[in-house]
Amino acid sequence: MLDRKKVKRGIQILSFIFVLSLFIVLAFSIKGETFLYFEKVNFFYLFLSFISGIIYAIFAGLTFTSASLAFNKKIPPLFSIELLLSGYFLASTTPFGSGGLPYQLFLLSRKGIKPERVHLPFMFSVF
Repeated sequence: MLDRKKVKRGIQILSFIFVLSLFIVLAFSIKGETFLYFEKVNFFYLFLSFISGIIYAIFAGLTFTSASLAFNKKIPPLFSIELLLSGYFLASTTPFGSGGLPYQLFLLSRKGIKPERVHLPFMFSVF
């Protein structure tokens, strides 16, 4: 399983990289008018959009979990949320959106779920 010290160290490294990259981006892109735009931000709607994103991730994970039950596979809701969000992130950051699906298939294969052929009456095969 996962070692807590390694996870904690990884989170520390990730936080450092995030703060460093945020500082570098702000150092090269901040202008005098940037603070004027920050003053006009309505934080209620910013918070509302953040909460809406979290609710979307939860319901997408529950949808994936319930769809897995249709194929007699039990995927926990927390794992399905992790699977979907990591796939979305990699699909949006890799060139041509090519990183999401292979990583999702890798995570599923680690749980013992392999992609199989599904024969439909009107199609030859999927996957």
